Amino acid sequence: MKILSYNSWLSQARPWRFLFLAVILAMVHYVGGRDGYPNTEAPNHLVSYCLNLAHQPLYAMVGLTFLLTLGLKVGSRLALILAVTFAMLIGIYDELHQATIKDRDSTIWDVGSDMIGAIFGVIVAIWSDRPGGIFAHLLPMAGLAVLSLLWNFLPSFAYQYPLPFTG
Repeated sequence: MKILSYNSWLSQARPWRFLFLAVILAMVHYVGGRDGYPNTEAPNHLVSYCLNLAHQPLYAMVGLTFLLTLGLKVGSRLALILAVTFAMLIGIYDELHQATIKDRDSTIWDVGSDMIGAIFGVIVAIWSDRPGGIFAHLLPMAGLAVLSLLWNFLPSFAYQYPLPFTG
């Protein structure tokens, strides 16, 4: 099995693919349910920036494991729409969940990060099954990484717009 190939993961038995999705969703719920930092401390923007970076790879896995569970190949518009929609719905659930956790809040920027993660995950999965695999696409992947790093300034430093009905 080529571990960095989406189609290799797609060839696994459906129960394993469902288990992958369940594990990723459990991780989202666990990480989203952890207590935050008290508001009395001065915010450490570097820590905030690094923590927000975790959204994108995690939600790339949310979108991809959802597609794996459905048995869909990447590369179609439908696959991209399904992965991003599912990641957005799980992201909204996670933000609503976080709004109930001590010293946590929910913001629209985090849902944006989740959706970007799903988009980038699908793109990298497409590249993983092209000739040369992901190693033949290192320059475009570096471009995605730069876009990811630039986007992350919004959830870390911009005004925090809460999700509706969460305060």
